[in-house]
Amino acid sequence: MNKKDKLLKFIHFFVGIGAVFGGIGAILNPNGFMGVTTAMLKTGPFKTFMIPGIFIFFIIGVGNLMTGYLMAKDLKFQGYISGILSITLILWILIQCFILQSIAALHIIYFCIGCVQGGLSTHHLYQKRNFPFNLREYKSI
Repeated sequence: MNKKDKLLKFIHFFVGIGAVFGGIGAILNPNGFMGVTTAMLKTGPFKTFMIPGIFIFFIIGVGNLMTGYLMAKDLKFQGYISGILSITLILWILIQCFILQSIAALHIIYFCIGCVQGGLSTHHLYQKRNFPFNLREYKSI
């Protein structure tokens, strides 16, 4: 495993652990947690943080933890799985900012982490020759 793959694995675990704890907080206290109240949800489809907490816990949290664990297995489609999770994180942050109608420092940080995760996933695909249009073979482009 090269340095970029180790960094991608670290990012999966970092995002996964944070999302698991954030998801648990939202599930256990759906009417407000970490200083956030349900008043911020007035422009969104949810009345409490229960559904977003479940999504954060399972999809972003458990998904990233499992993917980080599977990085050691060197699966053929590992880059695609990592890429899907990076897109999920980026979209989650954008949707969250839209619903809450605010942008906090953590939004910017996790958006950037999602972008780095996506770049590393693309590099992983390219390195393993699994990129959809294997650019190594199309040098005239």
